[in-house]
Amino acid sequence: MMKREELGLWVGSPPHPAVPSPQPRWVARALGGLALVGVTGVFACESAEDAQLTSPYVVALSATEAPSYADANLTLYESQTSVAFPVRKPTGPDLSALHGNDPPYARPPFLLASDETIQINFTLTNLDKQEHAIFLLIDPWNEFVRYKPGVTVVSDDETEPNLSGIEQGYVLEPLQRVQGNITSDQMSTLALKLDTAMAIDAATISPMATFDASTLMNNDFDIQNNPTSDPLLASYVPKVVAGLTGFDLGLQSTEPLNVAIEVTVSVTDNGTGKILPLGSTGPFIGTPPAFLKIPGSR
Repeated sequence: MMKREELGLWVGSPPHPAVPSPQPRWVARALGGLALVGVTGVFACESAEDAQLTSPYVVALSATEAPSYADANLTLYESQTSVAFPVRKPTGPDLSALHGNDPPYARPPFLLASDETIQINFTLTNLDKQEHAIFLLIDPWNEFVRYKPGVTVVSDDETEPNLSGIEQGYVLEPLQRVQGNITSDQMSTLALKLDTAMAIDAATISPMATFDASTLMNNDFDIQNNPTSDPLLASYVPKVVAGLTGFDLGLQSTEPLNVAIEVTVSVTDNGTGKILPLGSTGPFIGTPPAFLKIPGSR
């Protein structure tokens, strides 16, 4: 079983260096566990007449499930579901109006991060009478790519999970229920991180460089970092930030357990008409056409 120390459930946190350098991924995962552990109240959704509240999404991780990944060094148990936002599919005239060259995208984005406001509310429940450690994972989409972190085999003796877009670690007491949220600011930053990762993936990085693309992308998704203020990442930040069109919601553990999460998502249209009203039949923008993966990941 994963220990409290491995999740980083200590009092206080290490100082953040003035010039950040990539940390081992288990350290970033541990620091990610500091943010929401012990939250006991749901924060209210931001009020807006045009906010669309999704039906609840439920993910359950069962003790009877086979590992999602296993090798001699690491065993992971994971369950996921897809959460698509009610983003309108762009029409021919919409696409024709998108002029210019906006790397790292194949064309200028139809949906911008400024077009929407997103908040996630959740209830996480331990269904067992034993204490368990669990990670809540959010892996983002935009209209171009769907982020899939995977794992990286570092050596014959070490395998590390790559960082998800958002990771929150919890130690749940027996039968404990935890409620909380992921704020609109966190989701806005997540959109920026996904686009920065796209730029890193598209860049030509010298084999002699201090940090390779895999390290940079994990540094990008480190919960402590914001690409605009990170010296290693600032040059990759795109001028135009594509909006999020959905995400993969997951639970992950290193042991068999019975834990469930229920999530609702509030998506507010910021006056553009690109978020369709509740009950609309579409057409929706749908699932992205490609995966964005950490180079060398499995």
